[in-house]
Amino acid sequence: GGSKMRRSKRWQFALLALIVIFSTFIPVRVKAMEPLDEIQDYRITIHMRPDGTMDIRYRIEWKVLDDTSEGPLTWVKIGNPNMHVDEIVALSDNIQEIGYLSDNGSYIKIEFDRAYHAGEIIVFEYTIHQSYMYIIEKDTHLCRYSFTPGWFDEAEVRNITIRWNDENVIESTAHEHENGYLIWNASLDMGERLNASVKYNLDAFTTNEDEQYTEEYKKSEGIG
Repeated sequence: GGSKMRRSKRWQFALLALIVIFSTFIPVRVKAMEPLDEIQDYRITIHMRPDGTMDIRYRIEWKVLDDTSEGPLTWVKIGNPNMHVDEIVALSDNIQEIGYLSDNGSYIKIEFDRAYHAGEIIVFEYTIHQSYMYIIEKDTHLCRYSFTPGWFDEAEVRNITIRWNDENVIESTAHEHENGYLIWNASLDMGERLNASVKYNLDAFTTNEDEQYTEEYKKSEGIG
């Protein structure tokens, strides 16, 4: 799903009410909303488990551009494929708290160790164990995956890289292949997404028909 950042806005409303009263009769030139943040680097590394579930490692380099409109950056939520996620582990010590958040979608919510201000870059890392990701195709004897990492509706991503362990892969949409990894690479505008599709022989994993990715998960993607 879409990824988002939230800050405290309560104090703004009183101020806004005053501005509205005083500026009602003054023509105002509306300035286009400048982004609050920019993702400098977004790196996702995937390893498969024998049961077809995924260990996914995230490394995000996040730059704060504006800390006045909505305050400094104190927490973020990163889109997650679906609710079947566990073993959510912070790998960088700037993460104070991490956990699953269901908020009109599936997210990993991360609270930082402090407030980050304009011009600062925070580099944070975490891993998850993700289930209900494969689709079984019995007629072609395939197990396929279509993975779109959480995107950012309100921030540009200068570079996104998906690295997927190549063991047993028979087909993929990867752009490159090196050192045992299939690689997808792009830069993304606000709201733009990168998809990685990979196919395996069905007997590569001990899959379970009841644990396939289903359309119900797609309904919540990108809302935030």
